[in-house]
Amino acid sequence: FFSPKRELLWIAKHPFRFFFRHFEIQSTEGVKLGHLQQRFSLLKKSFDVCNKVGVKIFKVRSPIYKPWTFVLKKGPLDVATIKKKWSGLLTEAFSDKDNFTIDFHYALEEENDYQLIISSAFFIDLLYFEKKAND
Repeated sequence: FFSPKRELLWIAKHPFRFFFRHFEIQSTEGVKLGHLQQRFSLLKKSFDVCNKVGVKIFKVRSPIYKPWTFVLKKGPLDVATIKKKWSGLLTEAFSDKDNFTIDFHYALEEENDYQLIISSAFFIDLLYFEKKAND
């Protein structure tokens, strides 16, 4: 991840897996900040956001009736919402460009939490909206 001035801010690693994908977030020095782990779910999209020691800090869910909306929960609180924005019929059909918004509902305790939530938007794009090379 880079700043507008092209300075490296943090690193995301996405190792190959067939099932239950994993996204590891590291500082520029290679120190683990946390990870995102896809979870099994029949009717909704689901994954967890974990801190650097592996403790789940947010649950991310997308209900079946809102497939482009992902709510991050910390216990009973909705901490943030990530939404994929509709780009128009031609853009959606003929390009792989996606736009996401992140709404933070509360100030977060840890600076790393912001990095993990922003990384969640990229993880969502990779898991659910990226077209495969042979599509």
